[in-house]
Amino acid sequence: MTETRARRKRPARAAGSRRASDDDIRIGPILPVPGLLREFGIEPAGLLARAGLHEQQFDDAENRISFDALGHLLEACIAATQCPHFGLLVGQRFSPPALGVNFYLMRNAPTLREALQGLELHSHLHDRGAVMYLIQESSQEAGFGYGLYHSGRFDAAPVQDAALAIGLSLLRRICGPDWRPLRISFPHSRPADVAPYRRCFGVPLRFDADHAALFFPSRWLDEPINGRDPALQAVLMRLVKEREALESRPLSEGVRRALRTMVVAGTASADQVARLFAQNRRSLHRRLQAEGTNLHTLVNEARCEVSRQLLKGSNRPISEIAALLNYSDATAFSRAFSGWTGVSPREWRSSQNGRGTTTRRLR
Repeated sequence: MTETRARRKRPARAAGSRRASDDDIRIGPILPVPGLLREFGIEPAGLLARAGLHEQQFDDAENRISFDALGHLLEACIAATQCPHFGLLVGQRFSPPALGVNFYLMRNAPTLREALQGLELHSHLHDRGAVMYLIQESSQEAGFGYGLYHSGRFDAAPVQDAALAIGLSLLRRICGPDWRPLRISFPHSRPADVAPYRRCFGVPLRFDADHAALFFPSRWLDEPINGRDPALQAVLMRLVKEREALESRPLSEGVRRALRTMVVAGTASADQVARLFAQNRRSLHRRLQAEGTNLHTLVNEARCEVSRQLLKGSNRPISEIAALLNYSDATAFSRAFSGWTGVSPREWRSSQNGRGTTTRRLR
């Protein structure tokens, strides 16, 4: 999501549409949904229609749907099945090749580190409503994170649950049967029944956390990926570069995506952004200005998106959110948040349980 004002809900595009949106996702990872609904004794057609979808869209993993459609679909599935962990079940039935070209890029990368860095760089080919990223907590521990920043009016928890179960399956497939996470963190609140989560992951779980992430021993990052094909990797990279060149996405979009993780990591500086995009500071400023924006605005947009996700998706105290986003105290954060949205963080969080609120466009 690259704007901080509320969006009007858009219907999902028809199957086979190739037009890229800034908040859509390939349908591949949720292909199991119709079959899962039938396991619960529910014919999927009517439920899919309520989310603006139809079952034929699930015939091709490359079809794309809006993030709003994804969020509302999982909410409708939970309501119909009375299964609060439905998103987790979707993720558990995920087949890694359903990730499309990103899976094959990862599978043929030299090491897990390069596989995850490549996924971070090219995740928009699969998912334009979130970012996937490598976390390096310490010399002993690393993580694979999923940051959902599309601010639609749906519960983010089922999407995060599905993403983490998908991440577990993906890393096991890339690294082999000896790979095992150390712990799993969820940005949302602890569910009433954690047993399905324990069965799925089998390791310690942490809720109301900073990241939706799987943490694992960092030694895995530099392990060679067995069975990789360097020639296939080279072909795939050429195809990806050709596709990205055809899309001609502006620099500001790439900077927006990068900043969503950089603001949490405390690295959202002009120098860091310039280095990431192989620019000097002056060129970065000039190119962003030509696209009608600037780094200060983009950083504030990222902080607003991250803070709203944390306020809405977890019970973390406002003081902790302020510290996570590198504000000196809760007062400074509240003042900034009120400038972005017109209301205080506490008021905005409260509104998410009611009718909602409209946020201002950042200038």
